Amino acid sequence: MTSRTLFALISAAMVWNLPNITLAQAMQGSSESGVEPATDAKEDATGNPVLQMPARKAPVKAKPKPKKPARPAKGRTPPQQAPFFPPAPPTNLPDSGFGAPLPEERGFFDIWGDDPTTATTGTTEDKNQLGLLGVGNYLGTGGGLEYLRRSFSWMDWGLQVTSTQARLTNSQNPQTDEFLSTRMTSARLTSRVFNSRWLYLGTGLSFNSVQGRYGWEGPGVANEEIAVDFTAQMILLDVVLGSQWEPGKGFYIAMDWVGFGGPVAGTLEYDIDSDLDDLVLVFTGSTTEERIQKELGAQFRPFYGVLKVGYMF
Repeated sequence: MTSRTLFALISAAMVWNLPNITLAQAMQGSSESGVEPATDAKEDATGNPVLQMPARKAPVKAKPKPKKPARPAKGRTPPQQAPFFPPAPPTNLPDSGFGAPLPEERGFFDIWGDDPTTATTGTTEDKNQLGLLGVGNYLGTGGGLEYLRRSFSWMDWGLQVTSTQARLTNSQNPQTDEFLSTRMTSARLTSRVFNSRWLYLGTGLSFNSVQGRYGWEGPGVANEEIAVDFTAQMILLDVVLGSQWEPGKGFYIAMDWVGFGGPVAGTLEYDIDSDLDDLVLVFTGSTTEERIQKELGAQFRPFYGVLKVGYMF
C-alpha cells in the first residue's frame, strides 16, 4: 500500500466520522456549561444525525394600493351626492316627559308661524286667502267677501266687497226724531302689514255707493213723517288695526278691531223739499244737504268690529 492510498483512506474516515465528532464536541460543550443543548436535528435509523435545511419563510404579500377615483371627462361635472343631515335630537319639555323636536330655522320673517324667526307650519306657504266678512257696527249690519294675496312674508293685499244696511236716529224732542236710513255697497282695495302673527296694520281705499232716506218722524210732524230719498257716491281712505289667527287645516279667523276713515271725494243727489228744508233749518240750523253729508261722513270715520272667517290656499 502506498503512502498516497493510506492518506486517502485516513481522509475518507475523517470525513465519514465528521458529524459524530461535531456532535460530541457540542455535547461536551453543553455539559461543561450545565445547559443541555437544544437541537432540532433528526436521527436516521442508525442513530446518526441527519442534517436539515432551514425552512423557507413565506414571501410577504404586498398591500394593494388604493385605487384613485376616475377623473370625469372634460366638460362634465361629477355627480354630487346630496348632503345628509341627521334629524335634530329631541329636547324634553320642562313640565312634560315627552320629547319635542327643535324648530327649523327659516331665516326670514314668517307671519304664519308662532315665532317671526321660525316656521312650524310645514314646507309650503299659503299665498291666497278667501273669506267671508261679517259687519256689525256703526256702518250697519251686513256681510261680504274678501280675497287677499300674500306678496311678501310681512305683507298681503287684496279686495273686499261688502253690503250693509243702517238706520240712525237722533231725538230732538219727545215728539220728533231725526232719522237716516242707508243701504250701502262698498268695494275696498286693501293692504296689510304684519308686525307679528297676532297684529297687523291695514290701509284701504274704498268706493262706496249709498242709497238712503233722510227726514223727520213722530207725532210732531205732519203725517208723522217728512223725508226725501237720496243717492251718494263716496271715495274714502282708511286705516285699521286688527289681528289674525290660523287654527289649522288652512282656516283663518281675523278681526278689524278699530279703524278710522276720511272722505276723499263724493257726490250727493236728493229731491228738494221746501217743507223739509224749513224744518231742518229750525231744529238744526243747517240745510238738508249739510245734514245728509254730515251723517254720511260720520258713518265712515270711526268703525270697528269687522269679523272675517276664511280659508288659505
